[in-house]
Amino acid sequence: MGMRALPAMTQGALFSMATAACRENEYTNVRFNEVYLAFRVEVDDMAERNGVVRASDFAVVYEQMLARKDIRSSRVRVANPLEDMKNLKVEIKF
Repeated sequence: MGMRALPAMTQGALFSMATAACRENEYTNVRFNEVYLAFRVEVDDMAERNGVVRASDFAVVYEQMLARKDIRSSRVRVANPLEDMKNLKVEIKF
């Protein structure tokens, strides 16, 4: 088994940072959203080798977030690659 990158920040720090960014940008033209991802996504060629989701397939999540103006200051949960990438589960952060 090959080496994998470790997370750069702990989950608690990321949650607090995302909430602060959502609050700070609530009344600006900047939309900040958190993607809560429950599976591994890698660059396409590496994903195929490691049997995980390809970045180009996961891009549909970002395309939907950009297209939907109602997704703002929210957490988007993506737990199932087949189901959740097509139908976003959106929770407003506060």
